[in-house]
Amino acid sequence: TVEKPEVSFLNIGIPGPVFIRAASYIGGQLVPRSVTLELGKTYDFKVLLKARRPGDWHVHTMMNVQDGGPIIGPGKFIRITGSMSQFTNPVTTLTGKTIDIETWGLGDIYFYSFLWIGIGIAWMWYWCKSPVFVPRLIAVQAGKADSLISDTDRKVTMGFIAGTVALTAILMSSTNSAYPVTIPIQAGLMRDMVPLEIPEPT
Repeated sequence: TVEKPEVSFLNIGIPGPVFIRAASYIGGQLVPRSVTLELGKTYDFKVLLKARRPGDWHVHTMMNVQDGGPIIGPGKFIRITGSMSQFTNPVTTLTGKTIDIETWGLGDIYFYSFLWIGIGIAWMWYWCKSPVFVPRLIAVQAGKADSLISDTDRKVTMGFIAGTVALTAILMSSTNSAYPVTIPIQAGLMRDMVPLEIPEPT
């Protein structure tokens, strides 16, 4: 059996981030989050998209239904012209500052990505710098598994753990200082969507 659908989300089916969603409406009401719709009723909807990546893209309307999956609506090809380098996505924050979401924070993203990748590579290098597979297998089969981990290995491991915890705390404190104004994640369920008045067939 299929659960009665209670929660839905108005979506679009596109091949990656070739558009950005500017706004979505159901029954004339802005719906940035999931909604409840009444089974059997008819609703009008509108999704405003902003073109991002040039090309010919096939776009579908789509309704994601909890416990039911996506319901794909009609689709059509849309051609986007111009250059992606010209695309901007400016928004004004609660502090009145205007930022371009398309490029804002990219430096931090690169920094943190390469930082943790570097730490991961250092961790893997330490444990793989000596013969890894066959000698260790032979030692385990000979009942000498305890000899595979030396006191130095334990000290290095504790150093990695302590360094990771300390670095995480320092970076979290730095981030909180740089961005003191935050808002909760905007989640929740919107109710009372207004359906269309469809005359009864005669």
